[in-house]
Amino acid sequence: MPAHLSADQLAHDLSIRDLTDPAAGPHTLQLVINHAVDALASHWGCEVRWCRGERAVTVEDNYDNLGYRTDDITRDTRYTRYVDDRSMLRSHSSALIPAALRALAAEPADDVLLVCPGLAYRRDSIDRLHTGTPHQLDLWRITRRPTPMTTADRACSGPAGRGVRDARSRLPR
Repeated sequence: MPAHLSADQLAHDLSIRDLTDPAAGPHTLQLVINHAVDALASHWGCEVRWCRGERAVTVEDNYDNLGYRTDDITRDTRYTRYVDDRSMLRSHSSALIPAALRALAAEPADDVLLVCPGLAYRRDSIDRLHTGTPHQLDLWRITRRPTPMTTADRACSGPAGRGVRDARSRLPR
């Protein structure tokens, strides 16, 4: 059974400002995200759906529904902030994807960009330059278009596109 956050720890963690959320006030990070989302949506001609969700998610959505094994080290309390036996503070923005896919199934789209920004909560802050609460962004394009995506579909112009291409060029082949 995992160790749970105390009420004070939970209140402290939830008080951290999510710089990606306009409801928490404006921040430059929102401009960067909006620029990337606008560039991708314009290039692909797809609908955009923002999926912010709650900071506390089910363990199932954070791990099980994303294919993590029950014995994966990431589930250990030294890495995960458990609220109770069934919920936790999301450890990555991908924890928003299962709910976003359920919403997409309820209201299907032919071509959509799922945008899932927000804080992630971890316990692995290793020094003063690393944080246990990084901001993360998942961008998932789901399409029913009959033709497969090409390299040109994944590349777009402008700074956002260069960032996508640069990151992709560093991936192992």
